[in-house]
Amino acid sequence: MIFKLFRKKKEPEIPEHTEVVEVSEEPKGKFIVEEVFQIKWIGLILAGRVFKGEMSVGDILKLPDGIFLRVKGIEKGRKKVDKAVVNEAVGVIIEGVGWKPSRKDLEKLRVREIIERIRKEATRKYSHMPKDLVKKLVEKEIRDKLEKELDKIALEIYTPK
Repeated sequence: MIFKLFRKKKEPEIPEHTEVVEVSEEPKGKFIVEEVFQIKWIGLILAGRVFKGEMSVGDILKLPDGIFLRVKGIEKGRKKVDKAVVNEAVGVIIEGVGWKPSRKDLEKLRVREIIERIRKEATRKYSHMPKDLVKKLVEKEIRDKLEKELDKIALEIYTPK
């Protein structure tokens, strides 16, 4: 007896809803991600600092690849706040706009990853020099290159219309 097994072709997954969001033409600031957390019942949290400008609850964050996130909440020192200004360390509760982001999607934006990459490159570059001099040169190179790199990975902050 011969059995033929047929598999149903999987339909491509279509997002349940696609949300369109209109934002201001100019960004009102930039946000630097230091760490990404997933907390049950709350969702994804980006820990970081406002690099330029300010951020408020309800604002839209634009990733470097053009995808949007909505700011659902901001916490500073375990207290909920409505607004964060330059250089404040905050936790930002986010949700995707038209997509569901995962922790892995956002971990590539952590500033720590970039600092480590620059440090490795600079250490290799100056490896032929005395150790005490290498340390100073590596730190100087990190400061110099980090400013340019931060602009590439910073999330732009927009006001929704």
